[in-house]
Amino acid sequence: MGHSCTRLLVGLVFLLAGSLGLVQAAVPGKPPEPSASQPCPAKPRPQARRFHPGRAVMLQRCVVHVYTFDLKKGDFQRLVFDQRGVDIKVEVFDPQGAKVVTVDGMNLSQGPEDVPWVAASTGKYQVKVSSTQGGTYASTTFLQRRATPQDKTRAAAAIAYSQGKDLKSKDARKAESRFQEAARLAGEVKDSLREADAWNQLGDLQCREDHWAEGGGSYTRALRIYDSLGQRVQLPGMLTKMAPALHNAGDSKAAIAAYERCIGFLHDLGRLKDEAHARRGLGGVQLDTGKIDQAVTNLQEAARLYHQQGDTPDEAQTLLSCGRAYSKMGELDQALIAQNQALEEFSKGKDLFWAAMALSYLGDTFREAGFYDQAVPYYRRALSIFRCLGFGGNEAGTFNQLGLAYQQLKKFKDAKDAFQSALKIFQHQHMASQEANSWINLGSVDIALGSIPQAIESIQRALDINRQQKRLDTEASAYFQLAWAERRRNSPAAARANAARAIKALESLRSANQEPVVRAQLLIPWQWLYELQVELLMDQHRLKRTAGHDIEAFDASEHARARMLLESLGELSAPQPLSLREIQRQVVDQDTVLLEYFLGKERSYLWVVTPQEYSSFELPGRDQIEPLARKVYELLTHSHHRQDQPEAVRQARALSQMLLGPVALRLGNKRLLIVVPPELQYVPFAALPDLVAAKTEEPDGGRWPRPLIVSHEIVSAPSASVIAVLRDQRDQRAGRPEPPNLLALVADPIYELKGNKPLADRFPSLPSSRKEADAIARLAGAEGVLKLYGFDANRDRVMDQLGTYRILHFSVHGEPSRTHPDQSSLVLSAFEPGGKRRDPFLRAGDIQELDLPADLAVLSACGTGLGKEIRGEGLVGLTQAFFTAGTSSVVVSLWNVDNTATTKLMPLFYFSLLKSGMHSAAALRQAQIRMWRHRQWNAPYYWAGFIEQGEWR
Repeated sequence: MGHSCTRLLVGLVFLLAGSLGLVQAAVPGKPPEPSASQPCPAKPRPQARRFHPGRAVMLQRCVVHVYTFDLKKGDFQRLVFDQRGVDIKVEVFDPQGAKVVTVDGMNLSQGPEDVPWVAASTGKYQVKVSSTQGGTYASTTFLQRRATPQDKTRAAAAIAYSQGKDLKSKDARKAESRFQEAARLAGEVKDSLREADAWNQLGDLQCREDHWAEGGGSYTRALRIYDSLGQRVQLPGMLTKMAPALHNAGDSKAAIAAYERCIGFLHDLGRLKDEAHARRGLGGVQLDTGKIDQAVTNLQEAARLYHQQGDTPDEAQTLLSCGRAYSKMGELDQALIAQNQALEEFSKGKDLFWAAMALSYLGDTFREAGFYDQAVPYYRRALSIFRCLGFGGNEAGTFNQLGLAYQQLKKFKDAKDAFQSALKIFQHQHMASQEANSWINLGSVDIALGSIPQAIESIQRALDINRQQKRLDTEASAYFQLAWAERRRNSPAAARANAARAIKALESLRSANQEPVVRAQLLIPWQWLYELQVELLMDQHRLKRTAGHDIEAFDASEHARARMLLESLGELSAPQPLSLREIQRQVVDQDTVLLEYFLGKERSYLWVVTPQEYSSFELPGRDQIEPLARKVYELLTHSHHRQDQPEAVRQARALSQMLLGPVALRLGNKRLLIVVPPELQYVPFAALPDLVAAKTEEPDGGRWPRPLIVSHEIVSAPSASVIAVLRDQRDQRAGRPEPPNLLALVADPIYELKGNKPLADRFPSLPSSRKEADAIARLAGAEGVLKLYGFDANRDRVMDQLGTYRILHFSVHGEPSRTHPDQSSLVLSAFEPGGKRRDPFLRAGDIQELDLPADLAVLSACGTGLGKEIRGEGLVGLTQAFFTAGTSSVVVSLWNVDNTATTKLMPLFYFSLLKSGMHSAAALRQAQIRMWRHRQWNAPYYWAGFIEQGEWR
């Protein structure tokens, strides 16, 4: 089989290495156990010794030192051997030759082996000291007396620990009980090192059974004791095990701390390969928790260390992880380079398994990016190799992913065949959780095919299996599919009940994860569930319009979209999303109307909410609204071109009619608080033609028709509930002194120096930004104004000095990340005055860690409002980061705003803000109206790209 598989590799892997590339990551593996020497003969040579406390003894490899002691029944014997570079095992045998206890602690070749026992009978006891290596040890303690109760407890702890080790590979449950008993007894007699070892061993068992929280807790207790004893030798190995346990238990912050401490130990010890393992593990956790730039640093260093050690396989696996990180950063070319290099190494080494893994991961990448046709051949090639190697579990998993790709391509027969192939293997290998998921996938295909009874039968089988597994993600997925099936067969009550069960399981799953980024990521694939809940409620509203189901639908929509940002603002004690009635009392006022949109597949909905009343309206489905919204966004960014403006006006008016037509006559001249899903956050409502304006014909002379901003002050928000939380934050600050200074200006950063362009011409210099900032400074006056220009517009100054200012103004470039919100950045100076390079990126992840209790942040930069599209949460990124840091309101840009126009608009905005005393939303509106009325700046391109999000009061 090996030769045929090698030929298969030549036929498949080299073909792919030259043409397609690789864009997905290998899962960081566990560091391998320390390599052991060759085993000794079955009967090592015995050598009788006399016990001389304090004397060093040389132990040759495969020799057993035998010590003999005469004991009476009830005597207590305690010996302590100090390991000095050799890992010894100590065994005690009674007069009949039966083993009493084995002592071999987790301190490897350093430190004491403490051997206590109580004689159960009178006679000669033998103590045998052995090792698979040669080296020196010393006998340091000899104690013999009649056993006291405390002595008996000490001996019982040693025996329980010895029994636990013997049972570890045979009966995990019994072994766990023995280690728990050993830890308890050792703790009673302050045998601290054995107690720590018992917790360490217990953690191993618990993690082996996927009981990550319990395992992490056991490791933490062991770590605390090792630290108190000053024991260092156990720490690197234990921390390496502890970190993934904590990560899998949802405490990624503690996992990162464990890895970082472990890396420090290993680096000091010069154990470079083990350091590479730890860095690769750390990089994996950082990838999972959104710390992408830090992940890249650690993964690159791990790859370098592996290369230095000549460890090509681990280096290649790490390059796969690097590729995954680059892909998350949106740097596809870099990802391809790293992954192609890894694939080449796998092919050179004829490493079939990792070649297949790489192909499977590549299929995942293309599938998740929506390139389903390109994913399919990767999966098929991976399947061929896994089948050849006999890796059934991997083959089944790849069949499952192939089925998902076919399902997206609407090739339902092919999808069903793939899922059934996966199911057969999972059943044969008794992989119950995966079998349950295969039944769910088959059910989803049958729903698409209209075979509803068959679908329900498959999903029920999944639930039956999961009653033993109790996996919340499987439970949520199964009930979600059941809800769809019941809706398809017109059973609204059953559909709602199943949707509620699915949401309950999902919320339980999220509550078990402490890391905010991980909690947010858990929502991404489940937003269809919340959408289904809204649509089910609105289905019932159409049948019975007085029952209040549209209120329930609003509450469900608001609950889903508010979750992530509220958790970010409130950390783990997150405030709950508000109901419609609470929003009427706490958010909107007599001068404000809330317009909240929900886009569904078949129908969309709009709720209009004032303090006294609410109404709901049905709109066209997402397939009609989203393409038009995208088209309008593109046209507005070119609306200053005379030839493009007529089409821009027509499409913008069509979108205005679609989104505002049902309510245009209800709005009066009130402020509009607009809450929209991600598909609409690219659209500046301020620029949409006002449907109730006197003239609705095409513009005369190329002028933009009267926009909505003329009649309405407009504020955006990711959810209505967020406004209440921002308001509460501001009220809580009322008891503290407000920031003493008025305005901080950050402008004209240094992007290139003497021909050195570290940002590769992506960000041209912004000399006009200094002019803009100076104009704003003149309006503010000399007092309480900070100017960070040129070299001073750098990360360190910004992060250290902005916490004492009420208004923060950034006139710099922005770099949005649509692949990860934490990486959206403000681009600051790339050099120090002496020419030394510095990190120019002030990332969203950096900002949200700061304390910025400002009233307003103005991001007069290109594209600062854009961020990752998380369904139901809105465009997150820099806006959310400033909210999290404590800022009440943020003005951001939606596109690359014209520099000259911005130097006109911003002084107008600040004049109304600082001189006329307007609040920020009113000041922005005034500036935009004045720009619209000026013939030169009339096109929305020049002024509508700026929107305000957050608290307007």
